[in-house]
Amino acid sequence: MISADGGTRCACTAVAILALADAGIPMKGLITAVAAGKVDGKIIIDCSGDEDKSGEADLPCAITWYNNKITLLQFDGMMDLEEFDKSIDLIIEALEKIRKLQDEALKKRYIDVRNHLKNYKPEVVTTNNIEEKIDSNNQKNQNGGDQTE
Repeated sequence: MISADGGTRCACTAVAILALADAGIPMKGLITAVAAGKVDGKIIIDCSGDEDKSGEADLPCAITWYNNKITLLQFDGMMDLEEFDKSIDLIIEALEKIRKLQDEALKKRYIDVRNHLKNYKPEVVTTNNIEEKIDSNNQKNQNGGDQTE
């Protein structure tokens, strides 16, 4: 991460899982992460760096979607039970929105790759013309390649 303005652990989790999926690493499902915070008595989602530093509480959370299990839940600060419950509700709502964005990003990436590959036309070399192809390449190499005058 080159620059940060809050929520680095959650942001890194979300983008790292996308990078792994894009690289074709087999996984059971995506992981999504976001944090809730308490700033000036209000519960907010995805605190900025200043809000995180001046806030009264921080509650990062991550979920694995293949089993709907919370895999990260850390709490720092002070909240009453009602504020904690509200934080969890907001976190779940935000996680679902982020999950949709992750899915859309991966689908767009795979559609772009598929479209690129549709237009790719590899050269077919058959055994009938392979000797001719080799001779042609050797002749080009002997004459200095494909140089134009």
